[in-house]
Amino acid sequence: MAAYAFVTPEFGLDETGLHRLRSRFAFAHIPYAAMSRVEVTRGRSVQNWWLLLAFGLACLGVGLWTAVSLYLFLTSPRPEGRVDVRAVATPLIPTVLGMVAIWQALRVEEILVVYYGKRSLVLPLSNLKTGSAAELRHYLAQRTAAGKRPVS
Repeated sequence: MAAYAFVTPEFGLDETGLHRLRSRFAFAHIPYAAMSRVEVTRGRSVQNWWLLLAFGLACLGVGLWTAVSLYLFLTSPRPEGRVDVRAVATPLIPTVLGMVAIWQALRVEEILVVYYGKRSLVLPLSNLKTGSAAELRHYLAQRTAAGKRPVS
C-alpha cells in the first residue's frame, strides 16, 4: 500500500494521481495528466440519484398501499380468515426500503468530481481521513495547474 496525501475508503491521492481503492488496495489509477477537469463541490454522491428516487417512491407507495389494505382488512366488521404474522410485517419491508432509498437519493454532501476522457467519476468526501475539502482543493490545484486544468 502506498502512502496517500488524501485517502477515503473509495480513493487515495498521491503524487502520481488518483487511485481507486477497494478494501484499501488500489485497483485503478488515473494520472493527473489524464484528468481534464477536477471539481470539489457539494452535490449528490449517487450518480443516478433520480433512478434511486423513483425506486424509493415506488417501494414507499407499495408499502403504504399494503399497509392501508391490511388496515382495512383488520378493521372490517367480519374479517374472513386468520391473520398471519407475515401479513402484518409485509408493509414494513418495502416502506423502510423506500425511505432509505429516498434518503440516499436526496442526500447532498461534499464530493470530488473527476472528468477524464469521456467519463466522469463522482467520489464522496464525507469520510475523508486526512485533511479537509479546502486542503484537497489546494492540493489538486497544485498538481493539475501544470496542465492548465481548472480545479473548482
